[in-house]
Amino acid sequence: MSVPRIRRAFTLVELLVVIAIIGILVALLLPAIQAAREAVRRSQCGNHLRQLGIALHGYHDVHHRFPPGGGEPRGIPDRDSEYSGIIGMLPFLEQQALFDAWHQYTRDNQPWPAPWNAVPVVAVQIPTLICTSDYPPGERHSSGSGPRNYFFCYGTTYINNNTAPTNGMFGRDSYHDFSKITDGTSNTIAMSEKVGRRTLTDRVLGNACFGVPLDPATCAAMNEGGQISASCRRVSIGPGNLWAFGHAFWAAFTTVLPPNSPSCSDRNNANLSTGSGIFSASSRHPGGVNVVMADGAVHFISENISSVGGESGFGVWGALGTRDGGESATGF
Repeated sequence: MSVPRIRRAFTLVELLVVIAIIGILVALLLPAIQAAREAVRRSQCGNHLRQLGIALHGYHDVHHRFPPGGGEPRGIPDRDSEYSGIIGMLPFLEQQALFDAWHQYTRDNQPWPAPWNAVPVVAVQIPTLICTSDYPPGERHSSGSGPRNYFFCYGTTYINNNTAPTNGMFGRDSYHDFSKITDGTSNTIAMSEKVGRRTLTDRVLGNACFGVPLDPATCAAMNEGGQISASCRRVSIGPGNLWAFGHAFWAAFTTVLPPNSPSCSDRNNANLSTGSGIFSASSRHPGGVNVVMADGAVHFISENISSVGGESGFGVWGALGTRDGGESATGF
């Protein structure tokens, strides 16, 4: 006679032990998975900067100069510095149709549409201008303007930097060519990242404190645990809201304070457009920001980079931001 086998089921204790082990494994693996995803996003953001570097060189090949940080795009009249140099770069970013649409508005609407008006050419979101670590971009300007995460380097010039010449590769109506980059294209930053604000109350370091004396130490003190101070006066339009706007707050960064530092302006919302400012590079990547150099190379710059003293007065970070200061820039 055959003896029937007794099938043993899992006990409740055994099941709980298995669940606990799975939970521990997930807890151990999750940070590694998140880190891997962020590494991919950081690489994608770097690739966007590489495309912008190629576009800058394409623009230079055609126009024999670089676009301005803010100013009239080549061949397009009106509005002067209210436009970002990004507009002139559109044909070199595979956005010829959008560039042509701006020209169409020029023909049909005089003067040219302001970069904050609610018109279709302003509202277009250009994927190359968005860092995936900062996505979704969050709030938009009332015009519906497409956001941006990549800004032009104005060097260490932060007093009246919307109207005066800068020592960076870009500035208002700058139009520099390679001959003006005497520090060397591999030692001069062209563009970097800046975090977009997701809500009006967002205290991310990409936001700015207004009505603050323009002293680097005073501005640096506005950092409260990786956010700008709760006491900061903020304006209704975030720096990443208007991709087509050329004023310094919406188009530029300075190499005065190291990456992921606060940004500050001595003006208020009423006269922000002409305000001076320390506008720091920033990102949601842990530990630093991506930059593209004048030669098109992309580097990840640590937020702990030297930013005090040295020949530039602002350490290695300051030296990398200037185009013709004659400083040595090593160890970045």
